[in-house]
Amino acid sequence: MKRTALVAGGLALLLGGVVGWQVLMPQQVLPRYVEGPLSGFELGCQEDRQRLDRSRFVRAIDLDGDGQPDHVFEIAQGCEANRLLYCSPDEGCLVDIFLSSTSIKQLGLRVKGLHVVQRAGKPALDFDLAGAACAPVASPCRKELVWDGQDLVLR
Repeated sequence: MKRTALVAGGLALLLGGVVGWQVLMPQQVLPRYVEGPLSGFELGCQEDRQRLDRSRFVRAIDLDGDGQPDHVFEIAQGCEANRLLYCSPDEGCLVDIFLSSTSIKQLGLRVKGLHVVQRAGKPALDFDLAGAACAPVASPCRKELVWDGQDLVLR
């Protein structure tokens, strides 16, 4: 049991320290602009007698450089009811991003894969995409999501 806790703690430290990706603790209080939408996903799970694991579903990363955590919902990590509603075999699963600097949802995008990377010493997200999200390039593709100082930009 201690070894598992050490491994999990080490992984959280690695993800948080190296790339800025933080695992949420079950008791962690989230901002209202994040908690509201999250409760909708939880309700969808509860209606089907399923459980949403917040620590896998919501991730924190400072994408906009304001020193406060921004929040990423990974619907692929939700319950089966979430995946049935918000995932498709062709385009992937929905990812929602909430920025602390604007206190609103900034982006909702279907992705096949999500990767946390460093760009110029700052955390960024790379997405594996398919379909219309790849335009004007061919599908499948990989695009990066970065903060340009004013907005999140997918390129």
